Amino acid sequence: MPQNTKNKALLKKEIPMNRNATFRMVIAAGLVASLLSACNTVKGAGRDVESVGKAAERAID
Repeated sequence: MPQNTKNKALLKKEIPMNRNATFRMVIAAGLVASLLSACNTVKGAGRDVESVGKAAERAID
């Protein structure tokens, strides 16, 4: 097998692995971003509930 043909065969085998790894990295980054934004949302919801509780206390007093 000539060297040029061998290199082309190797490149064809490596491309799907690189695409697969890139795809996995994109999915992982998306999951991390989703988790971080969910934490921020829960934190904001906790602040909202706290402010409603404080407002209710002031209204009662």
